[in-house]
Amino acid sequence: MKRIFAAAALASSVMAMPAAARTTYVDIQYRQVSGTRPFIPARLGQTTLLMMVHSGAGFYMMTNHEHAKAIGLKDLQDAGKYGITSVGHVSPLGRVRAVLPSLVIGGKEVKNAPLLVFETPQDPPMDGMLGLGWLNANKVLLDFDKNRVGIPDTSDDTTAGDRELEARGYVGHKMIRGKDGYYVNGTVNGAPARISINTVMNNVIEAAFAKRSGIQLGPVVDEAGGPKGAVLPVRISKYQLDVAIDGQTTAPTQPLSWDTAAYHSEAAGSAEDDLQLGSEFMLANQAVIDFGSETLFLPRRPSRP
Repeated sequence: MKRIFAAAALASSVMAMPAAARTTYVDIQYRQVSGTRPFIPARLGQTTLLMMVHSGAGFYMMTNHEHAKAIGLKDLQDAGKYGITSVGHVSPLGRVRAVLPSLVIGGKEVKNAPLLVFETPQDPPMDGMLGLGWLNANKVLLDFDKNRVGIPDTSDDTTAGDRELEARGYVGHKMIRGKDGYYVNGTVNGAPARISINTVMNNVIEAAFAKRSGIQLGPVVDEAGGPKGAVLPVRISKYQLDVAIDGQTTAPTQPLSWDTAAYHSEAAGSAEDDLQLGSEFMLANQAVIDFGSETLFLPRRPSRP
């Protein structure tokens, strides 16, 4: 009888133990959409879409009107004129807000997720985006070295993940929350700069910063179409630039350049960031971004071929 009670007590203690902490990983699929961009699959209701992971987008998530209709979203609320059908052409469908009953990524479900619906022309076509709201709420880890997105179960998983990165030889740089996302302090060719951290697109140097810092720009290589219809010439820096973050040297970059305030149809000179670092930088430097601890991790020496 004592053995039975002992076994029961042991079983009870085992059941009372907390579940093992873990992080769920989803492999990144890269696509060329105005630069190299990371995508992961997500199930919106009963519809599976390939979603861009975009930390420069302040919303939780978005999709277009066609997918919203297929998902069967209800109670749509008008959110003004926004979105384009092509460069310089504003979509007549506008933008609406909705609530998605079920979002599943990597087997993890989020209920009643906020969702925006508007048009974003891309080639190849894009299903939607997971924005900064999703990254922050789920304390997501973007690993551009192992090409995966991690969703931790608890804050302990975030701490454990950061320690593992440090053991791999990474240096952590605390990110600062700004109006439109995160930034760090650094230098570009020795000039002090506010440097935004993004998960998508090419690296972009603000045209006004380039001028006052004596950074020469090369020819026009493209045009940029803003979400409210603005059309701007895109130039490329004439030479590769040296970028350091909190004094840590990184791989040289030859960024594109345009007036980012005009791109967003905002007042001239209102751009806060001097340099935007996107997935081009993250891949070249094997970077890892932890939105749980709000830290950018860079290896002491980026690997070279």
